[in-house]
Amino acid sequence: MKKQVVDNQQYESLLSMLDSKNDQDKVLGLVTIENVDFNKSLTKILLLRKKADISFDMWKEHAPKTIRKLKSIEVDPSKNLKYKDVLEIIIKQKQSEEDIQFFLDDFSKHLHTTIKDLGFDFIENTEIEIKLKHNDKTGISSEGIQELNV
Repeated sequence: MKKQVVDNQQYESLLSMLDSKNDQDKVLGLVTIENVDFNKSLTKILLLRKKADISFDMWKEHAPKTIRKLKSIEVDPSKNLKYKDVLEIIIKQKQSEEDIQFFLDDFSKHLHTTIKDLGFDFIENTEIEIKLKHNDKTGISSEGIQELNV
């Protein structure tokens, strides 16, 4: 049986489940992650691990294969991931351009939210464009150029 790949809509649903106050929703989200195609869903799994309000112990209990697979690609799943860490991993693991763009879009949303959370709520709109520099070995690098147009 072919394993499912997490798409953008499923990612949002999984994030909602993992952030739920209800432990049953969290378990369902983790069981779902446990049964997706790890390699093709890696970017979204890493972002879920980074962003979801869920303990490492719960990940170990309900998604042990995912934890083992993260360790096998030299990711310490017990530590909090930073956006830079996620980007370095997805580049190293040669994720698709669509997945890298998904990551960049998610990071852009994070920056926008952070600006608002810092008290800049008088700003009506921000446009954040993130471009990755080219690297001869990988095709891209994790050192990005960021433009903030207010």
